[in-house]
Amino acid sequence: MTLELGSPNRLVVEFATIEELAERLLATGIALNNRFSLYQDLFAPQSQAAHDEDQAEREDAEYLRNWRPD
Repeated sequence: MTLELGSPNRLVVEFATIEELAERLLATGIALNNRFSLYQDLFAPQSQAAHDEDQAEREDAEYLRNWRPD
């Protein structure tokens, strides 16, 4: 799974089975729901620089980029 910030933003999901796709999309939804306001600001172009300073947000984005099911 790859999260690419830009214009437009992109989420690329690689999967082998429909179950894998469902697991990855669900995990993404849960992560976004748990920290919605942080991700909302992350994707807003005017505030992206401020979020580069926030370690917790960078860790969440890294988690989404490298998430693999067990």
